[in-house]
Amino acid sequence: MKLKVLYFALFAISLTTHAQNFRRPDIKDIALAPQQNEYRNILDLSGVWNFKVDSADIGEIKKWYNGLEEYRQIAVPGCWNDQFTDLHTYLDAAWYETKTYIPSSWKGQDIYVRIGSAIYATKLWINGKPIGEHLGGFVPFAFNITDDIKWNANNRITIRVENHQRPSRVPLGGSKLGALGNKTMPCVNYDFFPYSGINRKVELFTIPQTHISDITVRTDNVVTLGKIHIRVDASKNVKHGRITISDQNTDIHKNIKFEHGIANTDIQVTNVKLWSPEHPHLYMVSVTLDDANIEVDHYELQTGIRTISSNKNGIYLNGKKIYLRGFGRHEDFPVLGRTTSIPINVKDFELMKWEGANSFRTSHYPYDDSQYDLADREGIMVIDEIPAVGLYFF
Repeated sequence: MKLKVLYFALFAISLTTHAQNFRRPDIKDIALAPQQNEYRNILDLSGVWNFKVDSADIGEIKKWYNGLEEYRQIAVPGCWNDQFTDLHTYLDAAWYETKTYIPSSWKGQDIYVRIGSAIYATKLWINGKPIGEHLGGFVPFAFNITDDIKWNANNRITIRVENHQRPSRVPLGGSKLGALGNKTMPCVNYDFFPYSGINRKVELFTIPQTHISDITVRTDNVVTLGKIHIRVDASKNVKHGRITISDQNTDIHKNIKFEHGIANTDIQVTNVKLWSPEHPHLYMVSVTLDDANIEVDHYELQTGIRTISSNKNGIYLNGKKIYLRGFGRHEDFPVLGRTTSIPINVKDFELMKWEGANSFRTSHYPYDDSQYDLADREGIMVIDEIPAVGLYFF
């Protein structure tokens, strides 16, 4: 009996030895996409990474986060299923590793690592230290790593991803009870291949400690008068800022005041050029923060001034009935798998417009940020889906 107790005690100790603390991402850290300007920095980590399959799921026990051995090379972003012939149907765990230099010129800012999409369950280490974990694909997530990096030195970034198909995940896999039954390989309840791995860009980005954390834009119009409501969320200690709305013929400035880190304002645009598929006109919204009359942060985004509404008779854009013509569009391409490719997206948009389309439906999950920006510029409306295809409950 004592021997059994000792055995289980040693087993529990071994589990504790390998247990690591991973935090969950905060949604506020992906509210604004990374942007390069005088107050913010971006470092794109796309390229060739080290890669190692972990079919026996021993990587964490063997502490692979301290450095991979006997690895091969893989492109990031990119799905492993279409980069390697022997991994075409592999959906278990795999590890990624790269090193990147972080300059001391970034000191004084908060530094984040942002993963655009990793399918499906992800864990992240920096220099062997556990940082965070994320469950789910198709959307970005980010972690603050300011206290975990080495300055003026190479830092090792290690990412573990696994794509087990389970009925408890979204979309559903690993069950024969769904609408598609056991007619797919692997057995899933959705009509696209479950490409695995780091599907979108990995980036380091910085923001100043006093910063803009979110910008929300809502638009309306009455004939030739455009209306823009803007909410800016910022650090709690911010008091003042300003907003500029501009295009080739417009330059509107407005000062804003913050209360508890939030500022709301309405801006009117005379002789407005409304956004539509025929005329996808965009305005630049620029937000600047002032601290004691000194600029401390700046962020820009583009928006079209438009309204969308519906009733039993149809869908209305800017008060006029519109018929959506387009496609259920999938991200699926040889070698790339589900990886976002800007040249392919540009070609797809050209083909859709050549066909007379004014819209498409994301099938069946949110796409990369760059695709929505391209749709705004090209005059394409988007029916945006969440990854809830094939849900069933018992």
